Amino acid sequence: MSNDTPHRANRPVLLAVDEDDAALARIERELERRYGVDYQVVCLSSSRAAIESLRALKATQVDVAVVLADHALSGMTGAELLIAVNELYPIAKRAVLINWGAGRSPPQRGAPPRDRARTQ
Repeated sequence: MSNDTPHRANRPVLLAVDEDDAALARIERELERRYGVDYQVVCLSSSRAAIESLRALKATQVDVAVVLADHALSGMTGAELLIAVNELYPIAKRAVLINWGAGRSPPQRGAPPRDRARTQ
């Protein structure tokens, strides 16, 4: 057992939820690499598991700092999951995950950026 075990046990949680195993593995790898020293990274593959985990964390008074949820989950959307998260952890940061470029065609060479085109 290392000297940092108590610190590691008391770290706030970064929770990610995605039903795509490959995407979840990438998310977990990146979160662990960047934030694993300061946060406990928890990655789950269903909204039901996420709600159960959040309730258990709340019961043991573990802080949840961030919840990331894929927009297309079975049983509820990512946005609906984040609404439930807000009820349990109102100060936790929340974000919906989307596939990069989902629903968009690639930009055409020489075309103005989409955001600028929408606002003008």
